[in-house]
Amino acid sequence: MINQKIKNVETVDIIDIILQSRSEEVAEIKALETDLPVITSESFFTDNISGGFASKEEFLKHIKALNRNELKALQTVLEYMENNEKLDVPPFESLDKEGRNYLWCVKRGKLGNAGFKLLTFGKLSTFIGIYLMGVVKSSVTLTGLHNEANKK
Repeated sequence: MINQKIKNVETVDIIDIILQSRSEEVAEIKALETDLPVITSESFFTDNISGGFASKEEFLKHIKALNRNELKALQTVLEYMENNEKLDVPPFESLDKEGRNYLWCVKRGKLGNAGFKLLTFGKLSTFIGIYLMGVVKSSVTLTGLHNEANKK
């Protein structure tokens, strides 16, 4: 009888310890998430930072070649990333019939999924990849990139 009471006390204690350590881990993860580096429209460009993802010239050349829907795809992905939303993107670029690199992006919804083609430039796929791994946050917008790229 005494042994049974001791076992019950030990069980409660270990459960409390496990639950306490779990809540501490969650708190540590949340703290890390808030301390993630933020990529801005300024830090996106290699002209400004050596670890950037594309040159301003490369970006401007790319967007001038895009049609309305292709620009909308770029804007949409950047908005999803800025809002810290989930996005399904393959780890590797594909090549379309015209020889352009692209990623097939999928936004999952409650009632269905929306997939679209995102034409890439520079190291855009790397930028998206490190965002998806939770290594960085993004405040990059199409407007911000356009404004920054046009600065002299």
